[in-house]
Amino acid sequence: MERAVVSGWATAVLTAVLAIITGYYAWEARASRRIAREQLDSLVRPIITASLVLRHNHMIYLRVANDGNSPALDLRLALDQETPAVSDLSALGQLPLFREGSACVPPGAQYFFVLGGAPLVLGDNTDFPLAFGVTASYKWRARAVSEHLVIDVGSYKGSQAAPRTEAEAIEYLTDELKKSLGART
Repeated sequence: MERAVVSGWATAVLTAVLAIITGYYAWEARASRRIAREQLDSLVRPIITASLVLRHNHMIYLRVANDGNSPALDLRLALDQETPAVSDLSALGQLPLFREGSACVPPGAQYFFVLGGAPLVLGDNTDFPLAFGVTASYKWRARAVSEHLVIDVGSYKGSQAAPRTEAEAIEYLTDELKKSLGART
């Protein structure tokens, strides 16, 4: 009789321990699935970026791109302050992508907006802000996403244009060759 009581008690303890272990592993599996889903989302989601590009012609461009792997739907861009129009160029906030947005920005899409010549944008006596923000709002997987991107213009002071790409170098050499051959005829 005593053996049956001990056996029943041991069975109850083992059952409780197994239930706790099973519950722990179920909780861990759920957490692992959540982490895996977040990692997958970070790999496939749209990534809207904004940065400055200094070109060899000493022009500075704002590059807005979808560097992610999914389309950004109903993209809206908003500036936290208006950038001044340089020369005969329109101010950023007046350009169609900023005013009206875009229904769909596919992965790899890039937009370049002329901010102006380097002396006018980066000069010491310029009205151009040292930094400004761009808020990109879009939809992805039926969720509203909003990202605030800071464009630090001041950090570009004293920097040089990026080295020419192969395509730019070929274009430059082609133009120089055309000029040279044109001068001989």
